[in-house]
Amino acid sequence: MAQSNGKPQNKLPKDVQTFLKNHDLCYHFLGEEPYDAQRREYLNQQVEKYCPDIKKNLIQLKMKYKSNQQVFKTLDSYDESVE
Repeated sequence: MAQSNGKPQNKLPKDVQTFLKNHDLCYHFLGEEPYDAQRREYLNQQVEKYCPDIKKNLIQLKMKYKSNQQVFKTLDSYDESVE
């Protein structure tokens, strides 16, 4: 399974795995170059798919798993800001 920040994601709760995947895809598509109109539209669609509520979701998961040190530490390594 994919790893994030050096930690196997399959040892994390499913909702955290989903968040990490969406967060990583969100930042990936935000960093891509929209070199033409078709590409810009594709990137906008991907950002709309993976980026909504990413900050809110991170805060909610941190609160949910605040007593789970491994999960909280993994979540804490993720940025709460999305441009």
